[in-house]
Amino acid sequence: MKEAPALKVMEAAKKIMRSSGNMHQWGEGYPSEAVITSDMEKSGGFVIEDEGRVVGYFAFLPSPEPTYHKIFDGKWLDDELPYHVVHRIASYPDAHHIFSDMIDFCFAHDANIRIDPAVSVSESQLVFKVPPQLHYIYIYT
Repeated sequence: MKEAPALKVMEAAKKIMRSSGNMHQWGEGYPSEAVITSDMEKSGGFVIEDEGRVVGYFAFLPSPEPTYHKIFDGKWLDDELPYHVVHRIASYPDAHHIFSDMIDFCFAHDANIRIDPAVSVSESQLVFKVPPQLHYIYIYT
């Protein structure tokens, strides 16, 4: 199982978050091994490897997503179509192209994707910058 390497990636990602000003997302003990195991048991937990080393992790899970039933200060562009959600995007600081590799994988499987950076995170605090060609729309603050 890839839980242990994924958890190490998560800890590295928390350090990136804290250094960029995101002090509250992913508190102590989250994401836990149980969360990662659950993602993988649902066939939705993915590691990104570089030359056999786990350098990134993300969850890509089908709808419905209970935490997305209601959002604040915005609305989804389409509430009718099924969608996938992306959670727990993480990488080591020296890993490159993680977001683009992850998003390419996701869009190859579904065109309707929701990514929640966290209510307390402003667009300027997002650790992963979204390339303009993806037409990402930041819909709430």
